[in-house]
Amino acid sequence: MFEQNYWDILQQYKKDTETIFPEYIQTIETSLSYSWLLQGRIMKLLSNTGELPPYKQFINVYYLRNIHYLTSAFNSAIINQCSSSRDLQRTIFETIVRGYLMIVDNSVANKMYIFIVANNKDKTIRRKDNSMLKKIMPTLIDPYFSFVDNFINKNRINNNLYNLIKEDIEKYWLFKNNASLIYDKRLEKGYNKLYEHLSPFSHPSITGSWRDVSYSKTEIEDCLKTISMLIYSNLQMFIESFDVIDDEPAKRITYDTFYTIANTLEYIPNIEPNKDKFNLLLKYKDGNVLAKLKY
Repeated sequence: MFEQNYWDILQQYKKDTETIFPEYIQTIETSLSYSWLLQGRIMKLLSNTGELPPYKQFINVYYLRNIHYLTSAFNSAIINQCSSSRDLQRTIFETIVRGYLMIVDNSVANKMYIFIVANNKDKTIRRKDNSMLKKIMPTLIDPYFSFVDNFINKNRINNNLYNLIKEDIEKYWLFKNNASLIYDKRLEKGYNKLYEHLSPFSHPSITGSWRDVSYSKTEIEDCLKTISMLIYSNLQMFIESFDVIDDEPAKRITYDTFYTIANTLEYIPNIEPNKDKFNLLLKYKDGNVLAKLKY
């Protein structure tokens, strides 16, 4: 094997994958294209609405970045580079879970928004940021409110507020903390197990170094299934924040994407929060997305 040209080997792996898994290949390529088109459609519709609330700004960025990461994860998987594909899948999975936490608890996004504003080089608030801070101030509790109220009119956030926020939001950087907040014990356990499955190669280690050398149909199929599930979940997270129900072109794109993925997987992915107090806040949940969007 090592006497062969490396790129010839990868191209052969790609051909083998396309021959063995044509349905998954077609589903993922079509779904990623539709996901991209939908984001452009929604942003065009919102072009004159002004600055979005922080949680919607985060969801929009998360969704778009996930499309890029999903594309890279897919391109790695089809050439048998499943370890690097899973690194990306893990990041996508983490991002969707954090995105859903922001949807059901906007204060998380508000705190992170303030942290980002305060994290620029000179801690200066731009006028645009100043306006948004005034909007989200009522959602904050002491000691945030007193800090922001004191410094917002001086056009400056000092290190006290920055450090306070940093300490508070660090817990949202960890997947397991976020999962415990939005899922019941059963789903929390299941998703922690999936997270661990995607994590072994995310840090320097010699474990599994040879796994991507020989072509593995089983590994590639597992990657393609997970990527399909993540495309579905990324899209559902997005439309939870940017509803497509009143725009026929967007609605059709979304429904067709969901239908194609569910038909290929033969099940409906379900990553949205299921704790009662959060599940009640969602429009799309418990597998109802196809029924709600059917045209």
